[in-house]
Amino acid sequence: MVDQLESIDAVEVAAGGVAAKCVWQLWPFVVAYFRERISYDHLETACLRVLGETGKELASRIPYALIFGPVFAWYLLARVLMVLTRSATPKLVHQPSA
Repeated sequence: MVDQLESIDAVEVAAGGVAAKCVWQLWPFVVAYFRERISYDHLETACLRVLGETGKELASRIPYALIFGPVFAWYLLARVLMVLTRSATPKLVHQPSA
């Protein structure tokens, strides 16, 4: 039985903790929205408070990931690589001739 144990990955534990805390904080607002006790604007305000602006962008990508699966993941990877390559290429500076 001991041979079947796996070591704990710190990144997975941290990500799981952050996800659990996010769900824990936002769940009451989601339930209140589904029960029509708060408006969509109130739900969005709560999500922005917990997730921040970057979290809002990430949350908007989740439906695409669920629908398109690995194709969307490859698209995001390619997009990030294109942005990184553009920022890494040196800018040509035009120097006036004397």
